[in-house]
Amino acid sequence: MPLKNSKINAISFALSLILGTTFITPAIAQDTLILADAYIDVAKGKSINDAAIIVSNNQIIKVTTAANINNKADYSLIDLKGKTLVPGVMDMHVHLSFDAEDNFLESMNYSVPRQTVKAVKNAQKTLLAGFTTVRDLGASGYSVIATRDGIDAGDIPGPRIWAVGHAIGITGGHCDDNFPAPEAHAKAQGVADGPWEVRTKVRENIKYGANAIKVCATGGVFSKGTQVGAQQMTYEELKSAADEAHMRGLVIAAHAHGTSGIKDAIRAGIDSIEHCSFMDDEAIKMAIKAGTYLSCDIYNTEYTLAYGAANGVPEAKASVASPARQL
Repeated sequence: MPLKNSKINAISFALSLILGTTFITPAIAQDTLILADAYIDVAKGKSINDAAIIVSNNQIIKVTTAANINNKADYSLIDLKGKTLVPGVMDMHVHLSFDAEDNFLESMNYSVPRQTVKAVKNAQKTLLAGFTTVRDLGASGYSVIATRDGIDAGDIPGPRIWAVGHAIGITGGHCDDNFPAPEAHAKAQGVADGPWEVRTKVRENIKYGANAIKVCATGGVFSKGTQVGAQQMTYEELKSAADEAHMRGLVIAAHAHGTSGIKDAIRAGIDSIEHCSFMDDEAIKMAIKAGTYLSCDIYNTEYTLAYGAANGVPEAKASVASPARQL
């Protein structure tokens, strides 16, 4: 029987206590006991009634039923009667410093402090929606890295964040700032041309706290002057980024809509391909063989098609990428 929304909403409280990084403080000496009507065992595909979960030092150490708890007084109790618990969800492609409701072109002028405020707000909303881990794939001025550090320090509520810092791409590419007039000499902080410049940018991101890396292998929907499927970074550039990230123990993602860019990213050792719009059968076989993950984020395109034009997003490019991605 489908769970009611009120039960699913238990995630916003229970999981922030269980898996969020900010709601359980080290000052609590007792282990925490969470009681609820049920929990969803996703491994077995069934609902377990009369749920009891024990948390110690911010880790779940036991999942059982209330009947198996001998002395509830030994624990700090959280009673979620009437609620059903589900595991925390992971979102592998977010941009916490952006707001989908904002006008896209106006938001390009937000200062880094303003973007950081947005990230703080969206981090809390994300956690309370049940997402206990996210991967943020690009933000200006290390705003999301600062947000992540604030969460880890217990200053603000939010999920665990893997943040790439600045997305790395070529001059005039999808991850450059192409909207201002030429005399403004605008240049995104992740711009790099050639293998050694790319390595330098990877190192720079890591220097300032990135715990993941992202490169832009092809054009994209939200950029000016780029073709969605056209390859932008060369194989040599992609390989240098992947090698540097892996040498430093980090995973690396590649924004890639077009087939040639996807294939070169897989050959270069990139860990995940984002969007994958024009991926063909050969690329899929390559990804399977290499163990490359595919992150297609279909909803992003659906939202852009529905609301993008009103918010300054290039609708024509979205209308090309969306049908291809949903095949």
